[in-house]
Amino acid sequence: MEKVKNKYRLSLPIPDSILKQIDEFVEDKRTDGEPNSTSNRTVIAMEMLKIGCLVMQKRKANKDNEEPQITLDDKLALIAQSVLKIEFMENLLFYATKKNQEKTSLYMSDENHKKYLEEIEYKLSYFFKRK
Repeated sequence: MEKVKNKYRLSLPIPDSILKQIDEFVEDKRTDGEPNSTSNRTVIAMEMLKIGCLVMQKRKANKDNEEPQITLDDKLALIAQSVLKIEFMENLLFYATKKNQEKTSLYMSDENHKKYLEEIEYKLSYFFKRK
């Protein structure tokens, strides 16, 4: 049985800058003594295409295996959130020492905690226009 290879014809426009590089490769191969069948523009262009495909496959494989990168905006948002939490705690402590308060009013209830989180989320969305 014969192995049938799928070959597809494809016409690609090649920019002059790349064509100059291909011509340099052809000249180098011919000076090394390679025959014309393995040192022409088409063969060199196909080799470059194959190498490019291999590089793209490796990048895709590495990208799938990598953990997601933390962007600068994410880092700044985390810092801003920490600053806002510290500001809230500082205000809470200052308010607690300013007047004699009941213990229940000093501690954060669930309702106040939700309001506080909403306020932080609003400030973060204001400073970092989320997409």
